[in-house]
Amino acid sequence: MHRVYIRFYTRFDADCDYVHHFVTLRANRGLRGGDRWSGFGGAGVKPAGDERFSTAIEPWGDWGRNPPPGRWNFYSYWHEMLPAPDGKYWGNSFAVPEAPVIPRDRWIAVEFMLGHNTPGEADGEQAFWIDGRLTGHWQGINWRRTEALRANALTLESYITDRWTKHPVNVVWFDNVVIARRYIGPTPGVSP
Repeated sequence: MHRVYIRFYTRFDADCDYVHHFVTLRANRGLRGGDRWSGFGGAGVKPAGDERFSTAIEPWGDWGRNPPPGRWNFYSYWHEMLPAPDGKYWGNSFAVPEAPVIPRDRWIAVEFMLGHNTPGEADGEQAFWIDGRLTGHWQGINWRRTEALRANALTLESYITDRWTKHPVNVVWFDNVVIARRYIGPTPGVSP
């Protein structure tokens, strides 16, 4: 199984409110001869299974029930995702209710893994670690229907909307971003 690991450090400003989208790993049809932008956009639309999928590690405010910036969770789009109550496909959440509230004003080591599935089989997975502690792990995911569809784009975002935040400016820092084929973990004795 082909796995991708992303490790980064992040720090939310002491006044940071809710963040709508955060760090996303996307699968596009391919950069060679394919549509390199196929993994972007598509909110509200279910992917076909041969054009795109994505998973994002995000702070989840749970409609204001979690204090800002929230608790960590995955927000994913793929061809077997479930629709929202309005019948559209807004991404499925992989929440960890017992995850600690994300602290503000301190550096956090965040790492997540995506395991590509065998095309058409439900043997894919995803997991995340916070400060080196495994916090969530999901298996049995059928991300894609074709071998050509692989995770190949990473975006570092601090996307906010006035629907989710009261502040006109929210500051988030990123540092020490690493992409690897195996678990990386926090860097001992190194401060971002």
